[in-house]
Amino acid sequence: MSKTWREIYWMDPSGLRFETINMFTLRCTQKLLDRIRPVPELPAPPTTKLGDWYCNLLDVRPGPLVLCMSEHTFLCTLIPLDYFKRRPDVMADCVALLLQRHGIPSAAVEAERVEMGRFQYGKTASRRVLGCLNDALYIASAEFQTADRIVTIEDVLAKNIYTANKYKDPVTAARVVLGLVQ
Repeated sequence: MSKTWREIYWMDPSGLRFETINMFTLRCTQKLLDRIRPVPELPAPPTTKLGDWYCNLLDVRPGPLVLCMSEHTFLCTLIPLDYFKRRPDVMADCVALLLQRHGIPSAAVEAERVEMGRFQYGKTASRRVLGCLNDALYIASAEFQTADRIVTIEDVLAKNIYTANKYKDPVTAARVVLGLVQ
């Protein structure tokens, strides 16, 4: 019996069976992993269209934030570290709000939220995405000096253009990945 990467074994009273699991990986920098101390798992390929999310720590006042960047689109969201530690499942809600704010249709937003139903922690795997994450971290820390809200910083990061993304802004790349634009 062959098993695809989207299928995971689960034990139930009737025996062994296959079940499809929606999953993505929060790929954290070592600095962030040291702060949150998650249970390590072997990352599986993502089922989400936006891919895995790369996360790094942004030390600012009044409290540290976690900057999360989509692997495929470089779209960024910011989450307070304490909230990220207590409820990491809030990631799906933050991404849904970010997509809605940038005009993504609610059907596509809800589909992505469902796909983000389960997550696991892993180490960073792509130096290309990690470089863009560090660039976004630098921009966010500079913007934090003048911005009054996290949403304002997310909007600035959504307009940032990366060469690794073929010179598309993250919102346009998200529209392409979600199948809204050719």
